[in-house]
Amino acid sequence: MKNRKTKLFFTAILTIIAALSINGCYYVSYGQFKSAGKLAEGKELSPYECFSLYTLHTAFWMFGWPAAPAAADEMFHMQIAGSRTDTLIHRNPLIKKGLLSERVVSTMRSLSPGQSKRLAWNGDMSYALTDKEDRAALALNPCTISRETDSRDGKDYFVIRLDESWPKWSETHITLWGDKEFIVQEGLFRYIQDKGYLHRFIGEYRYPVQSILTPRPKFAVAHKVLIIKK
Repeated sequence: MKNRKTKLFFTAILTIIAALSINGCYYVSYGQFKSAGKLAEGKELSPYECFSLYTLHTAFWMFGWPAAPAAADEMFHMQIAGSRTDTLIHRNPLIKKGLLSERVVSTMRSLSPGQSKRLAWNGDMSYALTDKEDRAALALNPCTISRETDSRDGKDYFVIRLDESWPKWSETHITLWGDKEFIVQEGLFRYIQDKGYLHRFIGEYRYPVQSILTPRPKFAVAHKVLIIKK
């Protein structure tokens, strides 16, 4: 009797996983475009569509860690942050490496003390997960980079700040390998974010100035996520 219950339990779990996987494939291929069309017409999305978007968002950060760890980390916090106002510090080495692309580092090195610059990538581009610059853009586009002194320790830092909210209208092409790509209607994630299914926060990445200005920088970084109460 016990073995039968165990089999039924695992069968039910596998059935749920299979159903979610099939629905996810359908929604990525067809459903998201229908939902985007409804929003363009000023219509509301159904509970099924919101559920599909939430599970799709979950799948992106769950399976996105190997290819784009920084973007996956930010999507993860959009779902678990809640109304907390804690400062979360992450020291994941993959995140450290993933954000410091050539364009980010060159922008940092061009800053004088007290100066800041806005950095943005073309939002209509096709992001290649095999390209370091594109992986940084997925996580940071757009952001502000500043050079400032921390009043608490008196040390100079390059600070990257970004508003973690999805754009209202954006069609992002993500290249997996070769010419294989899939399309994400990011405005759909903004819809469920505005509905409260996903949380919005300010992401802050701090890098000691000397670690970036040295010829071979040691990319020490703390990632702080400040949660904004709505």
